[in-house]
Amino acid sequence: MTTNHASSSAYRYEERQTYLCRVWKEKILPNWDEKKHSRKLRDLVFEGIPPSVRGEVWKRIIGNPLKVTPELYSILCEQAKKSRKDFEKLTSEIAIADGDVGGSGGTVEQLYSRERSAQKSINLDLPRTFPELTFFHVESSPLQGQLRELLEAYVCFRPDIGYTQGMSYLAAGLLLYMDPCDAFISFCNLLHRSCFLSFFSMKLPDVQIYLQTHQRLFKSELLVLYEHFERIRIEPEMYMVGWIMSAYCRALPLDVVFRVWDGFILDGDAYLFRTALGILKYFEDTLLKSSFEECAFLLSHIPQDHIISDVLFQKIRSLSGVSKKRFKHIYHKCEKEMSQWNGEYFQASWKQQQQK
Repeated sequence: MTTNHASSSAYRYEERQTYLCRVWKEKILPNWDEKKHSRKLRDLVFEGIPPSVRGEVWKRIIGNPLKVTPELYSILCEQAKKSRKDFEKLTSEIAIADGDVGGSGGTVEQLYSRERSAQKSINLDLPRTFPELTFFHVESSPLQGQLRELLEAYVCFRPDIGYTQGMSYLAAGLLLYMDPCDAFISFCNLLHRSCFLSFFSMKLPDVQIYLQTHQRLFKSELLVLYEHFERIRIEPEMYMVGWIMSAYCRALPLDVVFRVWDGFILDGDAYLFRTALGILKYFEDTLLKSSFEECAFLLSHIPQDHIISDVLFQKIRSLSGVSKKRFKHIYHKCEKEMSQWNGEYFQASWKQQQQK
């Protein structure tokens, strides 16, 4: 009986996916300019974009306001390739020099520690990205090569930002659904328009504004849990930074992650923070009974096998107070308050200096 029920559910799911795919291919994508702002498109996105059309839909929604071209990507890849060779040559030369003088490689380690090279960081992160997907970790794998190339090209594109741990998840996710050039164009534009830039750059005032925005939404939507977190001293930094910087890839099952990305790509930052509240609401009963240590552990080690996708997205949808408009309003209010506080703090510090 259980087997028959599972088979029936799987059949209905496949049937629904086939129908949705047909709707996207026959009604939405061919009439994109007419449908891109429609209620129908929003409903389809939040139901989950079928994997077979996801890359094309993401590409269309993200667009290319930065005007990144395939030619530019090709040039950046060549620059990245040269930079990688120079880095490998320098590393080899220093290692040999250390060996010649009987060293243990400490000079190399000091160099790495001092410069925090983007090359080294990318090398370290490639094996950590989607550990369950082995084709990103085999050195001969085309996908690993494409991921490395995309990340190194971005470092050349935005040397002011460089590479930060977590970027590899976003890039790898795009590569699963797009060719390398389209993935790079989408990656650049997605970072440019989202809170990821603040988190990846670790601009602490900006990150604090986002965390304050989360706290205000948390208080208004889940007051009882918010007050419990206040009592036991659970701060948003303990979980939100990790969730955002990995784009939820380290917190949620992959099929759930990409449905979250569907909503984020359509609705922007608001959907990332709405998802955070959805997760908190999903585990609310457990969290309310938990101590500081138990809450901190659960939030950093979400039991993925306990997550029922449809139930989680019902929780996310139920948070109707976290709209794009309201998120922006609260964010700008927090931004203004932060600016005012910084101004008052600067004035007070200046007066103290003058009195000495």
